[in-house]
Parts: sequence; structure tokens; C-alpha cells
Amino acid sequence: MKVMDGPVPIQVVEQALNSLPSVVHAVVVPVEDKDVGIRVGVIGHFRGPVTLRSLRRDLSPHLIPRMLPTAFRLLSEDEKLPASASGKVLKKDVAEKFFSFKIGAGLLSEVELCDVEC
Repeated sequence: MKVMDGPVPIQVVEQALNSLPSVVHAVVVPVEDKDVGIRVGVIGHFRGPVTLRSLRRDLSPHLIPRMLPTAFRLLSEDEKLPASASGKVLKKDVAEKFFSFKIGAGLLSEVELCDVEC
């Protein structure tokens, strides 16, 4: 994925993300934002209270600033990520379902956003 400051290897971000004790299961997807271009988006199930700010803080020792997420969606217990018959997460479908823009309203209200500097 390429963000404003350069390339972001999704696998590297996911490896750091899934090493955190608060993560049950999470994936990284590119999130299109009409104002800033592409954001690093994180979505998944977590233990305890997790916010975008706390996630960025926990990941910052492991990732350079442009790799830190700037879009976050916490799934409820009954929500599942779209997956293929073999169980592979369909990331394009994830981005469309959970991070899509609504005309005139921006990103869905359940999505937490921050600027790169947050």
C-alpha cells in the first residue's frame, strides 16, 4: 500500500499489530479518504478498551510513523470480516464494507480517524 509519505508493507504492519496482547484478530487495509488519499486502516477484535490513539502508542516502538494506522474500526463480538470459503480475509471487501464513504457524510461514524501527527 502506498500512503502520502511512501510505501507501507501491510504484512509488516500486521505482524506488529498481531503481536500486541490486546489483539484477538486484526487486519490492515488501505482506506481511501478523499481528503488525504490513502490511510492505513486497522480493523478487528480486541481485548479490553482499545482506541486508535492507544493502538498507535503501542505500535510506535515497532513501526515508523508512516506505517502507524490513521483509521481504526473496532468490531463488535458478533461482527465478522468477509472471508473466502477457505477462510482468507477478503481485504477489498473489508475496506468497502467497514471503511466506505457515504456521500456528503464522509467515513462511517464507527471509524475512528486521526491525522498522521496524532
